[in-house]
Amino acid sequence: MATGALDANGVWIYGEDDPASPVSDLLNLGMDSVSDAVGDAKARLITLESDVHPLAYAATAICDAAGLFTVPLPAGWYASTPTATATCVTTTQNTVTMIETVTTSAVTGRVRFFSAGAWAAAVGFAVAVTVIGVSA
Repeated sequence: MATGALDANGVWIYGEDDPASPVSDLLNLGMDSVSDAVGDAKARLITLESDVHPLAYAATAICDAAGLFTVPLPAGWYASTPTATATCVTTTQNTVTMIETVTTSAVTGRVRFFSAGAWAAAVGFAVAVTVIGVSA
């Protein structure tokens, strides 16, 4: 390569004919190109980060006669299906809390508890639901 040039990433690749005197000019040529490439990457990253907003939502639901619960989510909050967790907050031993479906509009699930040697629907039990996703 006779004279240096910018590579595909915008970083200067020195060539045999690049002026070596003064040395500071030669070194600055390379560092300026790296600084420009890093600045461009930083600007793209800032733009990307500003487009993604994690969004958390928490609610409490009460189980119905079948032990089912539904937590409606605020309309238009989530761009894609969020992640949800659910915990039975009614003080009873031997409960199992299961999330059955998660969409951008609701979380549904059920709570069962073990009593008198059998699993039963947790009628009236309270469930704390936490949802985390990317805002729309």
